[in-house]
Amino acid sequence: MAGSDRLRDAGVAAGGRGVGRDAVAAKSLAQFDAGYAQCERRYEHMRGHRDAAYAGVYRLRLDAATREQLAAARKSAEYKSAHRSAAQALAKDKSADLDQRLDQQCQALWREANR
Repeated sequence: MAGSDRLRDAGVAAGGRGVGRDAVAAKSLAQFDAGYAQCERRYEHMRGHRDAAYAGVYRLRLDAATREQLAAARKSAEYKSAHRSAAQALAKDKSADLDQRLDQQCQALWREANR
């Protein structure tokens, strides 16, 4: 399966609704990016590897077409709205185990980025 088809299918699985080739599941991408931004703030070595981590999580081939789809999705109004909501929800999380969960998530994402 081509990378762009797998990206679309990953969006269907993650977002619960069909998306076209040019419309990555903006909501799930926004939630992923909000979480990854937490890791980038915490761990400098993770900066600049967001697309690779996303591709690793969804088992996508990170090629030019996939990068273009991700960039287009990040420009959409749906993405911007969902990202704002996800970032606010993360900021409000005051769980006692938040640091531990964030460390575990960041470590897992870093492994995926380096597959």
